[in-house]
Amino acid sequence: MSDDEDTSVLIDGKTETKLTPIYKAPNIAHSPPKVDQNVSVFTVRNHCIVLSTTVAILSGFEFGYDLGICSYLVPNVKNVFQLTCQEEHMIGISWIFGALLASVLGGLLVDGFGRKWAIVCSTSLMIIGSVLTAITSSYTMLLIGRLMGGFSGALCTVAQCVYSAEISQEHHRGRLVTIYQLGAALGFLTPTLANVACNIPWQVMVWIPVGPALIQISIVTIFLSESPHFKLLQMSQSFDTKRYSCAVGSSWETVFLALGLVFFQQFTGRFAVLRYAHGLFAVLGVCPETVATVTTITFSFVKVCAICLCVCVIDRLGRRPALILGGTCMMTSLALIGVLCAMEESHALGLLRPGVCDDHTPLPTGDGLHYSSGTGLAPMLPTGAPPPFPLLPTPVPLVAPQNCEEEDIPIPSNLPPSLQYLALFTMLCYEVAYSFSLGPVTWLLLVEIFPAAVRGKSVSMVCTLYWLADLLVGTTLVHVVHAFTLGGAFLMYSVMCLNAIIFVFLFIPETRAKSLHLIAQELKNMSSKNRMFQNLQALPCLSKNEWLQQKSMQYRQVAHSVAESAVI
Repeated sequence: MSDDEDTSVLIDGKTETKLTPIYKAPNIAHSPPKVDQNVSVFTVRNHCIVLSTTVAILSGFEFGYDLGICSYLVPNVKNVFQLTCQEEHMIGISWIFGALLASVLGGLLVDGFGRKWAIVCSTSLMIIGSVLTAITSSYTMLLIGRLMGGFSGALCTVAQCVYSAEISQEHHRGRLVTIYQLGAALGFLTPTLANVACNIPWQVMVWIPVGPALIQISIVTIFLSESPHFKLLQMSQSFDTKRYSCAVGSSWETVFLALGLVFFQQFTGRFAVLRYAHGLFAVLGVCPETVATVTTITFSFVKVCAICLCVCVIDRLGRRPALILGGTCMMTSLALIGVLCAMEESHALGLLRPGVCDDHTPLPTGDGLHYSSGTGLAPMLPTGAPPPFPLLPTPVPLVAPQNCEEEDIPIPSNLPPSLQYLALFTMLCYEVAYSFSLGPVTWLLLVEIFPAAVRGKSVSMVCTLYWLADLLVGTTLVHVVHAFTLGGAFLMYSVMCLNAIIFVFLFIPETRAKSLHLIAQELKNMSSKNRMFQNLQALPCLSKNEWLQQKSMQYRQVAHSVAESAVI
């Protein structure tokens, strides 16, 4: 269904009643009605697509940069304000609190004031937060700046992804939405490269995203119009928001799909792999002083390449195949890492242990010692003092001597070097699979499966779970390793990937080359049970199973009567 046909369905206030196969776009017999010329921007021009792509990359870059700079901001301001360990921790975690606040309130802004102005608002807040951080004269001002940075980042993620989905044609929607993730990956990598290339003062590094933000605001306010879907919602005088608040799904099934995607995105072991990589690089001979930087650059570069591949093929491959293919690679990689860790049960490569080995002294503490802050999506751990829970993933002090080559760093490991390199290669394969599938495709599906009437509120609500899970994963990883051992933890995450594959295969609909209206209408008219039985019938071994055919007919739910369209 084209955008013009979506427009006619909304303005007529009707839902299509012609019974059609669930994966084929229904034919529209009547032509779309004429609308006011002031609201005639229903077919997005090519130059608008180029500008929108530029804005999406800039938005993602600002988000990733503001998130990635935290690891370099904390050790630099530590001595300036004489911060305690708890105060250092709050600098990182205040960003997450801002993101949580935006997840609660952001949907009201996106659905109430429009996608375009929500982007402008979030970018303006990012500029203010960066300025406050750069000119900060007190610890309180620094926290406010980081809080505003987190709020603007989370709000921009929702607003930009929704806007990109609504202005793009169905055959290019996946590319335009996922390119935001490419910008975020580039932004996260930039502070590390800038820190390695030249010794830039931290105040200057904080100022860097202000330039792209000003360019973004100029493009959005001058050249881009509001989302056509949001314009149509304003045009429809008969639209009742309260009545259609249940458009999140007539029986909350759409929310179930969204929460399931976010759950598996967070609980399939990526945080554990990133923490495992720190110690493995040290085992392979990387200087402990630079192990965090090497890990960040390596994995960020791999992530950028994988997202580029996703941007190129997602509209041809499809969402379900990408998730299933990526999930399978993730499951295999985690299982292999778990087996390698089980082979080294006594030491497990010396990684992720809550204590230290008997033949090594504990991690030293002191004002002059610095510890790695990790490279997760939300780096929250402090630098400059021991973290609040045992450092992951190695008992080797990540505090380099004056000369890294003057002092040997004994690492307990019985695995031969070939298996150590195999473990590293496996982790990189996992990162490629994650960044190709669950990473970007989850955000794409979130903005596709919800109706336009409540798209902003719904995506924001799901983002609340995302940021809460981000906090939970970081603080519970040590306890998971305590309970299951290192090898058992990775095998458990491998099983979670298997569950994710099953979940996607059974319940997630394919949205490639479909209009947003058709996607929402299919989700409304087909129950999850019916979709599950139909997907099971797609398996060659079950295609002629009579029991599945009967169940599929039993749970088929197609709207036979004309009803007002609640899924635009």
